[in-house]
Amino acid sequence: MRPRISIVVPTFSIDQPLERNLERWTALEVVADISIILVGGQEGEAVSSSLARYCDRVPFDRPSDWVGRDANARRSLGLQRALERHSPDFVLMTDRKVAPTQGALDCIARWIWLADPEFPGALAGHYRDTTQRSSLWANFLARYADHSLVRKNPDFGQEGYLLSLENDCEGDSWPVTGALMFTRATARLLHEAGGFPKEFKVSYEDYSTVRLLIERGVEIDCHPGFLVEHANRNSLRDFAREYLRTGWAAAQFRRAFPQSEFGRRRLFQAQISMLALFLGAVLLVLAPLYAVGLGVLALVAFGLLNAWRSGLPEAMLFGPVFAMCLVAFAAGYGLYLIRQGRLGSFEGRLLFQA
Repeated sequence: MRPRISIVVPTFSIDQPLERNLERWTALEVVADISIILVGGQEGEAVSSSLARYCDRVPFDRPSDWVGRDANARRSLGLQRALERHSPDFVLMTDRKVAPTQGALDCIARWIWLADPEFPGALAGHYRDTTQRSSLWANFLARYADHSLVRKNPDFGQEGYLLSLENDCEGDSWPVTGALMFTRATARLLHEAGGFPKEFKVSYEDYSTVRLLIERGVEIDCHPGFLVEHANRNSLRDFAREYLRTGWAAAQFRRAFPQSEFGRRRLFQAQISMLALFLGAVLLVLAPLYAVGLGVLALVAFGLLNAWRSGLPEAMLFGPVFAMCLVAFAAGYGLYLIRQGRLGSFEGRLLFQA
């Protein structure tokens, strides 16, 4: 009997990029029977006739007091629909803006051939920005997301690794929900645990889900061959807001998972960033010329370190962007501590332009 795969997509609307991405996922039909669960979308929209036979539309209504993201709420609803109606052997979580490479499809095909649906395991992928833009500045920022010291996108390298309770190697390159595949046993375990952590409305919904699975004994194979294409933000304003969200969510993650080495490292990074900003402000008041000189040296040092680590000469210019991101990260972390996790209208406007 052919295995069955349910592909869950938490979408806000159905548009051409989603159509193209879904068409690439349907290549899995060669090795399995697939169903696509679209959670959300606007009334009156429909997928093309070629995709309609795969798709199961699930309505989603935001609550009246909604503030923040609802991606995890949509994922939980899609997971529930998959288990109740489609009886899958495997569940693939993806996003509307994610498209698989041929390597990702081959990796999934091998994994479902070897994996036991009743074993609590998962296969994780990682992002790369492969979109070429007309603006040189936008392309520069996209490369920054993949090659900076604080990467927006994970990188499993050439070897990959296994995340589990016994091998809890929490590096900076953690799996992302937009490229995560479960066995049936893992999908049921997550559903019984209440689904994807809905309290992460700002960011880190990926990390919170992965940590939840690890603590319940799931082994996650982070495979370098599972590579997906992904369009990153490409303006300084978007990057600043992204790292502001990251700082807020890092503090939330540390509070939710105090035993996590990843959370402890993020706490240390936030403390160092805030201390550096404080000392810089004091020095700017006492000795402005020294402060400016030290700031320039720090930017050059950040750039050289980025260039050395990434192997890209142009990464020397990442220094100012990196510094801006550190400031936003520290501000977001401090904002969460001040608000103690309450996401109000001010935070909603600041983080989401709501």
